Amino acid sequence: MVNVFKWDNVTIKLYTLIISTLIYGLIELIVGWIYSSVTLQADGYHMLADLAALIVALIGHIFASRSWSKSTFGWARSEILGALINSLLLFTLAGEILSDSINAINESVKITEVKLVLIVGSGGFIFNLFGFCLLYDLNPLKLIIGHFSKSKVSKKDRKSISKSTEMNLRGAALHLLADLFSSLLVIISTVINLTLNYDWIIFIDPVLSFVPALILLTSAWRLLRESILILLETVPSHIKVETIKKCIINLPLVESVHEFHLWRLSGDVSIASLHCIFSTPADYIASIREIKHILCDAGVHSTTIQPEFLSQPFTIDTGPSESSTNYVKYCQATSQSCEGQTCCST
Repeated sequence: MVNVFKWDNVTIKLYTLIISTLIYGLIELIVGWIYSSVTLQADGYHMLADLAALIVALIGHIFASRSWSKSTFGWARSEILGALINSLLLFTLAGEILSDSINAINESVKITEVKLVLIVGSGGFIFNLFGFCLLYDLNPLKLIIGHFSKSKVSKKDRKSISKSTEMNLRGAALHLLADLFSSLLVIISTVINLTLNYDWIIFIDPVLSFVPALILLTSAWRLLRESILILLETVPSHIKVETIKKCIINLPLVESVHEFHLWRLSGDVSIASLHCIFSTPADYIASIREIKHILCDAGVHSTTIQPEFLSQPFTIDTGPSESSTNYVKYCQATSQSCEGQTCCST
């Protein structure tokens, strides 16, 4: 049975943020609904989306490294399924915000307690800033620089968390970063309502609420697309299969490469399998390290290489007292029952 109370540094952070995000998100929704602030309601919905992202991160952290007899990869893709569900929730929340905004514009709804809404919105801004910094150890520039420059987390930071947890923490932190902007819109809306006195001021709040809705839709689409591509076992966008294949073929002892398959298991964990043709087993042994280096340099660290040989039957020494004669040809169907089931044939 999986222990959901796995108390380490990452888990404590996530439990703390999940509980506090749920409480403050409900406060924003209730206050926004009572006092007719669509931007505050939008911020509350956004915090519920943050809550979902945090739960996904927690599930990924707890389950990703667990073994399971029904899957040799264990629960490695549990966080991907969670991300898929999270993206669908984001679409739903964005639709609800857009619907409330349109209704508020049509009905010319005015915020009744502007100062209270400003206080709650300001509290939301501080809360999201705290959560964002908590996930990244009070170093928000690390995420911003790493995200926009597409640079990877340092090896020192990788030691404490798994790759899938790292992906989920980054996703949760990006949710909080977007919610910071949403809370800022609440502050801007209420300040405008407090300082200006025009008839069109009542439309500022619902119009500004379109912005977090569009942010949610953008985040939802990116998350949905990425999770579907991983579940479909597509090649990661930063890896060029033909380039890797060409590098392997250019090795002096490699005759050819076929049945080259590369896919992403979860997060940035990529797996590859390929068939390499050599003249002799000795060529295979001499080339295997170079092939592994090429794949590792491309970010693929889990590989299965099936050797195939062009030579005539050869002798393998199994010890000083005995030897056996064997040979390996191209893999091929050995009976009619397995025709079409093998991965390659001649």
